[in-house]
Amino acid sequence: MDYKFVILALLLVPMASADPGIFDMPKGDGLDAAMDNVKCRAEFTVGVLESHISILGADELQDDIDDIEDDVDELQELVDDGDIRGFREHVHGDYSQHMRNARQNALQSRNQGNLSHGVKAQLRDAYSDLHEDFETCNFDSMERFAQAKIDAYEKVLERAGQRSEDLSEKGVDTGDLDDLIADAEDEILNPLQDAVGDAKTAEELREALGSYCLFNGCKDGMNFHFAANWQIEKLDSILDLIEEDAEEAGLSDDWDDANDYLETASSNLDEIGYDQYEGTEHDDVWDNIRSASGALKDIISELRSG
Repeated sequence: MDYKFVILALLLVPMASADPGIFDMPKGDGLDAAMDNVKCRAEFTVGVLESHISILGADELQDDIDDIEDDVDELQELVDDGDIRGFREHVHGDYSQHMRNARQNALQSRNQGNLSHGVKAQLRDAYSDLHEDFETCNFDSMERFAQAKIDAYEKVLERAGQRSEDLSEKGVDTGDLDDLIADAEDEILNPLQDAVGDAKTAEELREALGSYCLFNGCKDGMNFHFAANWQIEKLDSILDLIEEDAEEAGLSDDWDDANDYLETASSNLDEIGYDQYEGTEHDDVWDNIRSASGALKDIISELRSG
């Protein structure tokens, strides 16, 4: 048997500690859409602050405006650099904190004195106009982000299908891999597409995005853990392929070790189900996957040299 392709397949097991949850923030159009949503929220908040400055004379709110506008500039730079991780960290860090500060300070400016009915009406009218524009902007940007996420998932499953075909051509039984792809389509991709297509509000889009995740990004929804499941099924298929050769070469114990690692990873993942990883669960799964891959590489090295 030519084991070169098997070595290549094993090298495709990720050695980093992180599951590729980076697909929860799609590249390209997805990142641009996320930035558009940031701008929608920033422009709405700045507009509210400016109305308070104009109507109430709350000049101290200019500092909040400056902070938010600086955040938008920094986030745009991260988008231009394609820095998804940096973008996410800044959104959940300084940007979110500055937005909270702005809302709190605006509320404080309204509570500093008894406002006349006329002043309250001016504030309500300004808010209403700004919020109407925000609702349209928010929905459009979230819809683009949702579609970009769907597109990213489709590409992942398309590449997985191609990889399965490549392995099949080399003699690997890829039935379980193909079933995994079909399950991911039925349980995640198709329901996500339907939910996004049916959404009429930004809140419904947000609910859809939080309900179906191919990897590990849904706090209260379904997490398919495709990357871990894919590696387990792929390595298990390769184990089956070389079992007879390993036994003939006196490597049954080594084969059993690799198999035990995979069974442990699979068992751990079954316990997690559709939940997000908690505590050491991520490391428990991926450490066993990498250990199985390493054991398989050692077996194949022995077979090639024998």
